[in-house]
Amino acid sequence: MYTDGLVCTEGWDNNDVVNKPLVEWLKIVKKKAIHWKAALEKMLNDLPQGEAETILLGIEMNAEQMRDFKNTCPLVVKPLLEACLKTNLRPMVQIAGAQIREDETGWVEVKKKDVSKISDAKLRIDEILEGNDPKCRGRIIYKGEELPFTENLKKLRADPFDWM
Repeated sequence: MYTDGLVCTEGWDNNDVVNKPLVEWLKIVKKKAIHWKAALEKMLNDLPQGEAETILLGIEMNAEQMRDFKNTCPLVVKPLLEACLKTNLRPMVQIAGAQIREDETGWVEVKKKDVSKISDAKLRIDEILEGNDPKCRGRIIYKGEELPFTENLKKLRADPFDWM
């Protein structure tokens, strides 16, 4: 959930803030603070869709909050938010500098505006079965079908894409 507050997004290493007494520094930060929506708009305006989605996921803005935000933001940011709403803010991870995101059909790598398919299936682990030989139980979602599985945890962890 977001709050309706101010944030300061600049001035942390500018000359007017460095080596100042605390009270003076706080006054400067307060003076430079802007509404969080303005700060987010400024940030999103310069980012490709994949990175913007990562930020929106990180601040846990759900679809309803994003629609509210989209209705008040400048025209230049609206297309980005509309694109994010269409992708339903799917899970995304950073691996070795690459953004890997789930889409409707599997997993893709997002580079700036290029998207390339990594897997056309989604692996869901629903339960870890502990014991001498730990196993995991879950499902693979492929072309709209769910295929249940139970597998040795070590085997699955070794190379999940090869295992699938």
